[in-house]
Amino acid sequence: TGTSYCDSGCPRGLEHGQQDTEHVEKPMLVRIAAFTHQGRQRRRNEDCIAVGDWIRHGPMTAAAVSTHTLLSIAQPDDNPVALDAPLAPRGGMGVRAERCNAVTQSSIDRPLIALIADGMGGHPAGDVASRFAAERLASDLPHVCGSDGALRKALQRVNRELIAEARTEPARIAMGTTIAGVAVLPEEVVVFNIGDSRVYRADEGVLEQVSIDDVPHYYIPVLGVELRTGELTQHLGGVPYEMPIEPHIVRLPIAGAQTWLICSDGLYDMVDDETIVTAISDDLAASVQALFDAAMRAGGADNISIILLRTERGD
Repeated sequence: TGTSYCDSGCPRGLEHGQQDTEHVEKPMLVRIAAFTHQGRQRRRNEDCIAVGDWIRHGPMTAAAVSTHTLLSIAQPDDNPVALDAPLAPRGGMGVRAERCNAVTQSSIDRPLIALIADGMGGHPAGDVASRFAAERLASDLPHVCGSDGALRKALQRVNRELIAEARTEPARIAMGTTIAGVAVLPEEVVVFNIGDSRVYRADEGVLEQVSIDDVPHYYIPVLGVELRTGELTQHLGGVPYEMPIEPHIVRLPIAGAQTWLICSDGLYDMVDDETIVTAISDDLAASVQALFDAAMRAGGADNISIILLRTERGD
């Protein structure tokens, strides 16, 4: 029947500090490379990315890379094991080879959150909206992602807070953002999204979209094709009044080493699935660089945000 979790993601039946030898012997390792950039045609970056407590909303010149050990119980952090090694890119497509702030985090005893918020185009203050949502959710979600109900309520609460925040300043009325991300627990990955930012699972040369786009599709019989519109049927904020949302939440067990891609539409609108999955290798930093280069070569029409995660059991 699998492991049952409380709202914060701890296995039920264990008190904090009580040892669960089944999980402690092989802790979950999460390797991450994260990157955001305004692209070739946009003047500013309205995307915001978050990994754990680290949040970035400005354009980056190099991917931030980290390794996290996810403990299944709370214990003192006497021996930090986090590694960070910012990528020095090859310099293609206008990216300078220089260091940037890396994700820094030690062994953690709570779920690890990674997410992308993409400020809504055609609405005011998209950069403010995306950062507001990313900061709130990065702080709140580790405490609630063990339960679908609690996670859903947290996302709905941030939606209400964003709408209320927009009302405090006329220039920000109807600011909004998408959200897509994952919460990594000891035995499962929780995928959540609202809008059209995406989460994929990429394993053995196959790219599988796990998130659900909140975008209408129209079938054109004469052409025999289905076209995706640019409209969003759900988003955080984006309206001057309170609008209910129904977040998409999917729980998937962790089975061996798995790779997860979180991205904004600035990547997948520019690059097809085959190119994306071909670019992903064991070197996550190089993979992020390859994906970014591909999107820029295709025109870089929008902000580009990419987070690659690999989950695997430690020794």
